[in-house]
Amino acid sequence: MVGPVLPVTAGIVLALDASRSYALSATEPPASVLKMLQASSTASDRALASTLLHARTAYTAYLSRGAHINVCSGGANGNGGQPILTLMSPKFDASRPATIHTHYHGNSATVSEDLADRGRFQKRLTETQVADPQLVWVLPECANPPAAYGTRTPTFECSWENVTSQRLATQTALAASGIRAPFVETVASFHSRGYRALSQACQAEGGAGLQCDRLEMLDCLYKDTGDLVAKWAQTPSGQKCKRAVYLYASNELSKAQNLAAAFSDRYERRNVSGGADAHARTRGIYMHVFVTAGHV
Repeated sequence: MVGPVLPVTAGIVLALDASRSYALSATEPPASVLKMLQASSTASDRALASTLLHARTAYTAYLSRGAHINVCSGGANGNGGQPILTLMSPKFDASRPATIHTHYHGNSATVSEDLADRGRFQKRLTETQVADPQLVWVLPECANPPAAYGTRTPTFECSWENVTSQRLATQTALAASGIRAPFVETVASFHSRGYRALSQACQAEGGAGLQCDRLEMLDCLYKDTGDLVAKWAQTPSGQKCKRAVYLYASNELSKAQNLAAAFSDRYERRNVSGGADAHARTRGIYMHVFVTAGHV
């Protein structure tokens, strides 16, 4: 069965989390629904409309090739009601096990950046799905994405104070998209300012707010994040994590000093070269590393 997205019409509420959920295409949701969301008194509805509009523009070509995109927001979705975008390849088969990758972006980024914008992260997403059509991307949005922008995402410092649970955000997005276990692997990655999402998720629910087979830390060990992740490694959820990978570019290495002991042989550090650009490159080149290393 190809095409797993369950279309949810305007006004239908998911029993799982009381959120709105829409399958995205060139014509869906219709303009009338988008106008309703934009005029809503509820902030999560307005954020949903903005993400839907930007994603439709950013992924136009990918959608025309048959990609499946679902966006949900509102309710207790683990992301403070902010939108969560789920991206599936044109060849995704819902009857086969999938690899699930949840990613939290850094500053001056959104889940719906234009593919032409400086070779952004979204370009890498489509490349990984060519390599593995069963790879599903779950992209939670931050608390303060720009409401309107063109083909260039403006510079801004993103806030992840909305994050309460990566586990719940992932489960909500998958349920809204009709994707069910079993999974080949679950991955959670955090880039740069995404450290705030990582810090909050790994402390939530006694550590159960972060659940993954593989943890990707993309030059995001700021403040006490490394220590918090090391503590999480000792929780039941952390002990189930099979691999913790740290891509180091410009963080202070001392911030990662407790990770090797916490994860033991499950821990791996990779150094990213590139001088002043190394930090920015962790967002894009790690996708190439991810593919060529055989993780998808």
